[in-house]
Amino acid sequence: GKCYECDDSCSTCYEAKDQCTSCNYENGYFIDGTYGKGYVKCTHNSTLENCKLSGRDGCDECTNGYYVNPFHRCESCRKECETCQSENVCNSCSDGYVLTHMKTCVDWKTIDKCTGYDSQKRKCSECSFGYQPTNDGNECVRNFTFYLVFIIVPIVAVFIIIIIIIIIIALAM
Repeated sequence: GKCYECDDSCSTCYEAKDQCTSCNYENGYFIDGTYGKGYVKCTHNSTLENCKLSGRDGCDECTNGYYVNPFHRCESCRKECETCQSENVCNSCSDGYVLTHMKTCVDWKTIDKCTGYDSQKRKCSECSFGYQPTNDGNECVRNFTFYLVFIIVPIVAVFIIIIIIIIIIALAM
């Protein structure tokens, strides 16, 4: 057999210097697909855009606002996501948006009965009268104080008045 000096991108090659069978990981090359008789395409990690950490298959971790797609490239998150783990799964939201239980970001103005927004915490901070935000700030729920003050207290007061009237009538007889 004939020996070849492999291309810089290859760690090992076969039949020609640029027909890599493995990539030169130490010099920053990664496997960017396969072709033909077990050959691999080796690409330098400097070609990866918005990549924070690269590995043997391409990008392993992207910068904020991007996620690693199935081809180990970084793709942009949706505009409402500040950070995401895939196209439809947000980890944190952009300003003006609130993270839901489903890991999506919704405009805070679309949250039923939400009247105020905390842009530091990215959550609903105030709700309509009789409602309060949940701890995660992604919905408004009935306030227990509302029930106590406006429903239970008046009912108890009516019962007390009725009992007093019954006692007065009983004493008058």
